[in-house]
Amino acid sequence: MNKKINQTMTQSLAVLALSAAVSVPMQATAGCNPFVAMTTPDEAFSINNNGTVTHNETGLMWKVCAEGQTWNNDGTCTGSASEMTWQQALQQPQTVNTSGGYAGYADWRLPNIKELSSIAEMACFGPALNSTIFDSAPPQPFWSSSPISQLTNQSWVVHFDRGNVTEQMRTGSWHLRLVRNVQ
Repeated sequence: MNKKINQTMTQSLAVLALSAAVSVPMQATAGCNPFVAMTTPDEAFSINNNGTVTHNETGLMWKVCAEGQTWNNDGTCTGSASEMTWQQALQQPQTVNTSGGYAGYADWRLPNIKELSSIAEMACFGPALNSTIFDSAPPQPFWSSSPISQLTNQSWVVHFDRGNVTEQMRTGSWHLRLVRNVQ
């Protein structure tokens, strides 16, 4: 009798699990894991109220918005982030700097992979960034200035969906965020 009850319960649980899986759409949504300590909490940044933030740990100043987006005085970013090849991404800081700079500075550059990965929020996903600090960040790959020395046609990116570092073909089109050293 116990064997029959266990078999019936197992079958019922399997049907319930299957029903739940079929009726609930499987899609990832942005969020943060409350059981994982934040790696880039709000207090890790100084907000400069000019479309930039300074990461206190590294001393780097970041543009709040991805290239192609516009920073608004209410602290939000609007528009779509631009996608560029790696060569275009390397040229973008020069374009910004020679056309008047940004927020009063004309020494912006593409971050290296260590710098770019320093702002990834490992407790969050979709995007893996502090969304209070970096508004409207697309959860997609962002270029670094770091080439992969063994492979001349690839460079390092941070996938801001999960915060992982991977390589990408330089002919691919990805996003970018500019940085500068604080003097």
